[in-house]
Amino acid sequence: MYIKRFLLVSYLASVSILGFFFLRGNLGKDDIIKSLDINNDNIWFEIYIPRINLRKFVYTMDSDLNNVDYNVEILDSSNLERKVIFLASHSGGGKASYFDNLVYLEKGDIIRLKGIDFRYVFVVEEEFYIQKNGYFDNFFENEENVLYMITCSLKYIDKQLIVKARLISKC
Repeated sequence: MYIKRFLLVSYLASVSILGFFFLRGNLGKDDIIKSLDINNDNIWFEIYIPRINLRKFVYTMDSDLNNVDYNVEILDSSNLERKVIFLASHSGGGKASYFDNLVYLEKGDIIRLKGIDFRYVFVVEEEFYIQKNGYFDNFFENEENVLYMITCSLKYIDKQLIVKARLISKC
């Protein structure tokens, strides 16, 4: 009787403690895996979107981990000198569907990018849909200080959701 009670209490205490850390966001399964078996030299920056509770590493462009099938990918068309950043990720419930909840962002929501030597804060400006054809046709010659996040639409099967955010602070 005492052994069963001890095992039950031990189990509940363990689940409670782990649950507390997962809910606080300080310790997530992905973070544990990354800290154990991924070379952190490949990490370029972290994206954090408080409204949808997204916190994810983005890897350098030359890293094998900078791939939409595994992570949030920074696209080659990004121009970092002008701070025009294109990030893409899947949506739809798969293992690498980190942008599932982008649809819930609203104008005025905050997005933070934090690297070793920079910190950017963006504010969501608009959301729109484009045709899903692998291209994001827009005119970027005059664009500066803007972040585009791209994912498949969960609402329209033939479209992609684009969230555009404007840089409001850099450190």
